[in-house]
Amino acid sequence: MKKKFIVLFALLVIVFVLFSTTDTIGYLTGAPSGKSNDPASGSANCTGCHSGTATSNATVANITTNIPTTGYVPGTTYTITANVIYAGKTRFGFEVSPQNTSGTQKGTITITNPTNTKIVSTKYVTHTSAGNTGSGSRSWSFNWTAPAAGTGAVGFYGAFIVGNNNGSESGDLTYTTSTMVMETAPCSITASITGPDTVCTLDPATLSVSSTPTASSYLWSNGATTQTTTGLGGTYTVTVTAPGGCTTTATKFVYATPLKAPTGFFITLIKGTSTTINWTKASCATGYKIQYRPVGTTTWKTATIVDTTKKTLYSLLPSTTYEYQMWSTIGTTISPLSTLKNFTTACVCNPETPVLTNTTFNWTDDACGVRYKLQYKKSTATLYTTKIVGDTTTSITLTGLVAATTYNYQFRRECNSAGTYYSTWVTGTFTTPSADPNPTLVRMTDLFGKEVDGNYKDMILFYYSDGTVKKGFITK
Repeated sequence: MKKKFIVLFALLVIVFVLFSTTDTIGYLTGAPSGKSNDPASGSANCTGCHSGTATSNATVANITTNIPTTGYVPGTTYTITANVIYAGKTRFGFEVSPQNTSGTQKGTITITNPTNTKIVSTKYVTHTSAGNTGSGSRSWSFNWTAPAAGTGAVGFYGAFIVGNNNGSESGDLTYTTSTMVMETAPCSITASITGPDTVCTLDPATLSVSSTPTASSYLWSNGATTQTTTGLGGTYTVTVTAPGGCTTTATKFVYATPLKAPTGFFITLIKGTSTTINWTKASCATGYKIQYRPVGTTTWKTATIVDTTKKTLYSLLPSTTYEYQMWSTIGTTISPLSTLKNFTTACVCNPETPVLTNTTFNWTDDACGVRYKLQYKKSTATLYTTKIVGDTTTSITLTGLVAATTYNYQFRRECNSAGTYYSTWVTGTFTTPSADPNPTLVRMTDLFGKEVDGNYKDMILFYYSDGTVKKGFITK
């Protein structure tokens, strides 16, 4: 009988110890759900199993996160850490839950250290049996993925146990805390690129992007990371990032104007051995090249030209038809050739020395002369008197001169009707005869300067040795 009593007593002691340990040390493998001082549980905490009154002291128990002060971004994952510090203690426990003020779980919990933490009833994180010890402190971390946009504020509610590990519920301390995080304002950004729509083939385009709000970073399709970029023609895309992390892109196409050959050719100042070629400036060109040769030959002559719109070619063959083409240039880049054009040089406009008889100048016309110019003046005068006659006339008689006076003259052949292509001047002097009281008749001409004889019946001009000219008729 005594032996049976001893066995029964031993069993009672074992049962007492087991139940006493569970109640005093608490839930060594983790708190039950609804003990995180959260709205869903009506602010229930660890005092339901441990003695004492819950207090709040952030220096002892707190919840920290890496969520920015601007708030969480929906769909982004953050690290949540529960911390408890109490010198001299070695037994700790916790429970944390993310909820709104109505007690609804917000966001998704992910356990990152299953050895020390676990999920209870989907929305609570608590310690495990391996995660309830420490030397004066203990921390537990887990991941939280922020809920959908529009959720608003989320609270991380937590309760902590600082156990004295004395085998009873007395002496254990309960702390509660909460951390509220806000949802970041909706992130949006707009951007546009400014710069030229067209550039010349080898010219750079400077592009700049502006954004609202001002971007925190830039990334261009050409690799640039500044607000402004420079490059040749093409398509440019820039990605801008807002301070809140969202991005947008802007695109601009810059057309590179191709280098084209000059156009609008026309010829001026055609002479026997030279001519001037004119053209319309080609867009973007900084210079030109020309090649030319007599038609029917095989060898081109070339010339490089600065940025101008005309070029005079020298050392040409007279009365010869030439063909020519041009390129536009930018540095070493050249355009396609222009269409083939032609010009024909004039004859050689050689000088002609007139023969002077008294006050009459005579000369021989040639195939190149179109008109003739004679200028004369007193040797003491400054200005010349000018006479111009056509190529069918071969003499000029000067009238109205002062007797016994020295005159200077210059004479030239002009080989186009505008008088812009001409020979060199032939110069000389002559002296008028003294006054003749009885001047003799030198010659007679019609009103157009053609010499006539005594049988002419219409009005004629009578030229006398003293230089006078009279009009009249021949009478018999």
